[in-house]
Amino acid sequence: RYDNKLHQYTLDGVELKSVTTLIKEYEKSFEATYISEKTANKNKQMNKGCLTTGAEVRKYWNLKGERSSNAGSSAHAFCAMYMLDPSTEPITDMERNAKRLMDSLLNRFDIIDTEIPRGNRRYMLGYTMDLLLQDKMTKDYFIGDYKFSEFFTSEQYKEIKGRLPEKMLSPFEDLRSIGFDKGSIQLEIYK
Repeated sequence: RYDNKLHQYTLDGVELKSVTTLIKEYEKSFEATYISEKTANKNKQMNKGCLTTGAEVRKYWNLKGERSSNAGSSAHAFCAMYMLDPSTEPITDMERNAKRLMDSLLNRFDIIDTEIPRGNRRYMLGYTMDLLLQDKMTKDYFIGDYKFSEFFTSEQYKEIKGRLPEKMLSPFEDLRSIGFDKGSIQLEIYK
């Protein structure tokens, strides 16, 4: 069972850890206070005129995270609506990208189910698979998860930030804290 308001999975009344929570445990901690103060001081030195206190920087980062989360939720909703009615018109660039994705998927796959909450008793994990697909030709099954991320690949991150993203912690030290790598872990757990 999944409670959307609490973002909580339960199985036979027992609370499960979400897969996204598990994956976050393998990311290096972000020292928000220290880094936000450094960012604010740098903004002051460069006479930027805004975000000149650590509190303002942290508030901005929190709002940016909330905005990204809402945008991703909106794109998820668009995909669900589009599967029900392909004449649904996108209203944002992210939805236009999602429409291209959905058109591509629908050409090759039959969508068997969407937003499928699951629980794994052995590992006490809960998760929601975005898509269960079946290849129209081979009849093989695939699982999928939408990723609407600013930095999906290491290359995108480096292009924007000028450096590679942080590596994850063991046993995932060969992966980086970006959408593609974390999504790979996520899909392996779902599988």
